[in-house]
Amino acid sequence: MVKNANCFGYRTWSDAVSDCNGLSDGSCNLSDGSSSGEWRLPNRRELFSLIHDGYFEPSVSDTTGTGQWSEEDPFYNLQNGGYWSSTTYASDTSFAWNVSMDFGVVLYSSKSFSTFVWPVRGGH
Repeated sequence: MVKNANCFGYRTWSDAVSDCNGLSDGSCNLSDGSSSGEWRLPNRRELFSLIHDGYFEPSVSDTTGTGQWSEEDPFYNLQNGGYWSSTTYASDTSFAWNVSMDFGVVLYSSKSFSTFVWPVRGGH
Protein backbone atom coordinates (compact mmCIF):
# COMPACT_ATOMS: atom_id res chain seq x y z
CA MET A 1 0.00 0.00 0.00
CA VAL A 2 1.05 3.57 -0.53
CA LYS A 3 2.40 4.96 2.76
CA ASN A 4 0.21 8.07 2.44
CA ALA A 5 -3.28 6.70 3.08
CA ASN A 6 -4.85 9.85 1.61
CA CYS A 7 -2.66 11.04 -1.24
CA PHE A 8 -5.67 11.58 -3.59
CA GLY A 9 -8.27 13.00 -1.19
CA TYR A 10 -11.96 12.37 -1.91
CA ARG A 11 -12.52 10.70 -5.28
CA THR A 12 -15.41 9.10 -7.12
CA TRP A 13 -14.99 5.38 -7.79
CA SER A 14 -14.01 5.79 -11.46
CA ASP A 15 -11.51 8.52 -10.59
CA ALA A 16 -10.11 6.30 -7.81
CA VAL A 17 -9.58 3.41 -10.26
CA SER A 18 -7.95 5.73 -12.78
CA ASP A 19 -5.75 7.46 -10.20
CA CYS A 20 -4.51 4.13 -8.82
CA ASN A 21 -3.79 2.70 -12.25
CA GLY A 22 -1.84 5.82 -13.22
CA LEU A 23 0.18 6.04 -10.02
CA SER A 24 3.96 5.92 -10.47
CA ASP A 25 7.29 6.97 -9.03
CA GLY A 26 7.29 10.67 -8.19
CA SER A 27 3.64 10.93 -7.20
CA CYS A 28 2.18 10.46 -3.70
CA ASN A 29 5.74 10.73 -2.32
CA LEU A 30 6.76 7.52 -4.10
CA SER A 31 10.42 6.97 -4.85
CA ASP A 32 10.23 3.27 -5.63
CA GLY A 33 10.82 3.22 -9.37
CA SER A 34 7.25 2.10 -10.05
CA SER A 35 5.50 2.92 -13.30
CA SER A 36 1.87 3.38 -14.35
CA GLY A 37 -0.09 0.15 -14.22
CA GLU A 38 1.76 -1.34 -11.23
CA TRP A 39 -0.64 0.15 -8.67
CA ARG A 40 -4.37 -0.55 -8.32
CA LEU A 41 -7.41 -0.05 -6.12
CA PRO A 42 -7.52 -2.86 -3.52
CA ASN A 43 -10.44 -5.29 -3.47
CA ARG A 44 -12.94 -5.44 -0.61
CA ARG A 45 -11.24 -8.33 1.18
CA GLU A 46 -7.81 -6.68 1.06
CA LEU A 47 -9.14 -3.50 2.64
CA PHE A 48 -11.18 -5.35 5.25
CA SER A 49 -8.08 -7.31 6.29
CA LEU A 50 -6.79 -4.05 7.83
CA ILE A 51 -9.71 -3.88 10.28
CA HIS A 52 -9.18 -4.89 13.91
CA ASP A 53 -12.31 -5.52 15.98
CA GLY A 54 -10.61 -4.29 19.14
CA TYR A 55 -10.17 -0.71 17.93
CA PHE A 56 -12.40 2.22 17.01
CA GLU A 57 -11.65 5.50 15.21
CA PRO A 58 -9.61 4.09 13.59
CA SER A 59 -10.41 0.39 13.57
CA VAL A 60 -6.90 -0.38 12.34
CA SER A 61 -3.98 -1.88 14.23
CA ASP A 62 -0.40 -0.71 13.99
CA THR A 63 1.97 -2.49 11.63
CA THR A 64 3.22 -4.79 14.39
CA GLY A 65 -0.32 -5.79 15.38
CA THR A 66 0.33 -4.93 19.02
CA GLY A 67 -1.69 -1.71 19.31
CA GLN A 68 -3.95 0.75 17.56
CA TRP A 69 -2.69 2.59 14.46
CA SER A 70 -1.18 6.03 15.06
CA GLU A 71 0.59 8.62 12.89
CA GLU A 72 3.94 7.21 14.04
CA ASP A 73 3.33 4.01 12.05
CA PRO A 74 4.85 3.62 8.58
CA PHE A 75 1.45 4.38 7.02
CA TYR A 76 0.31 7.93 7.65
CA ASN A 77 -2.61 10.24 6.94
CA LEU A 78 -5.19 7.48 7.59
CA GLN A 79 -8.68 8.97 7.47
CA ASN A 80 -11.66 8.07 9.63
CA GLY A 81 -14.10 7.25 6.89
CA GLY A 82 -14.73 4.97 3.96
CA TYR A 83 -12.11 3.85 1.44
CA TRP A 84 -13.08 2.62 -2.01
CA SER A 85 -12.49 -0.97 -3.01
CA SER A 86 -12.32 -2.22 -6.59
CA THR A 87 -15.19 -4.63 -5.84
CA THR A 88 -18.44 -3.73 -7.59
CA TYR A 89 -21.72 -4.48 -5.81
CA ALA A 90 -23.19 -7.50 -7.64
CA SER A 91 -26.87 -6.47 -7.37
CA ASP A 92 -26.28 -3.03 -8.90
CA THR A 93 -23.09 -2.28 -10.82
CA SER A 94 -23.52 1.46 -10.26
CA PHE A 95 -22.43 0.73 -6.66
CA ALA A 96 -19.13 -0.49 -5.20
CA TRP A 97 -17.98 -1.66 -1.77
CA ASN A 98 -16.01 0.55 0.60
CA VAL A 99 -14.49 -0.12 4.00
CA SER A 100 -14.95 2.32 6.86
CA MET A 101 -11.68 2.69 8.74
CA ASP A 102 -13.36 4.45 11.67
CA PHE A 103 -16.08 1.90 12.47
CA GLY A 104 -14.63 -1.16 10.73
CA VAL A 105 -17.68 -1.87 8.59
CA VAL A 106 -18.08 -2.73 4.92
CA LEU A 107 -20.72 -0.75 3.04
CA TYR A 108 -21.70 -0.23 -0.57
CA SER A 109 -22.11 3.22 -2.07
CA SER A 110 -22.95 4.76 -5.40
CA LYS A 111 -19.84 4.97 -7.57
CA SER A 112 -20.64 8.67 -8.07
CA PHE A 113 -20.12 9.24 -4.32
CA SER A 114 -16.67 10.53 -3.30
CA THR A 115 -14.60 8.87 -0.60
CA PHE A 116 -10.96 8.04 0.20
CA VAL A 117 -8.50 6.00 -1.86
CA TRP A 118 -5.57 3.84 -0.69
CA PRO A 119 -3.70 2.22 -3.60
CA VAL A 120 -1.94 -1.14 -3.43
CA ARG A 121 0.80 -2.48 -5.66
CA GLY A 122 0.78 -5.80 -7.50
CA GLY A 123 -1.39 -8.83 -6.87
CA HIS A 124 -5.01 -9.18 -7.81
